[in-house]
Amino acid sequence: MNETAEVFLQDGEKAYGVLFELPEFAKTYSVTLTSITQGMQTERMVFAPRVKMMNSRFEVTRSFHESDLRTRGGNPERTIYINPANAGERYMLIHGSGLRGSYSKKIPVQTSQAIHTGFGVVYWADGADVVATTRSSPYGEIEVQVDGLKPAAR
Repeated sequence: MNETAEVFLQDGEKAYGVLFELPEFAKTYSVTLTSITQGMQTERMVFAPRVKMMNSRFEVTRSFHESDLRTRGGNPERTIYINPANAGERYMLIHGSGLRGSYSKKIPVQTSQAIHTGFGVVYWADGADVVATTRSSPYGEIEVQVDGLKPAAR
């Protein structure tokens, strides 16, 4: 999702988003959203999605806040289950969250340098703790994986 995505007014703020139509419910399935963290080791950006599930009248039936995301492999993710109790859900809106979110942590960084001498090469290694900051981005890369449904016919 990038800056050319649809803009929605969500919770009083403009947010980039995408709307998916869900298949008619036949059996339980799940949708896993993984937001791909981008940037360098000490300055990173991540799209922290909010999700709204809606019925055929576009009324919100469930919503998921970005604070509920779990982190796996450095990327935030969420799995949403569509069960018989949610059989009336027909749409899933994924949109950006407020840009106030960020977190910092100290990470060890090691540097090495090759020093050429008349007798050969000596490698010098040094390390330090630096502060790595991850900030919320209004858009970004997100992977969507669906489990429990047959692939679409081609």
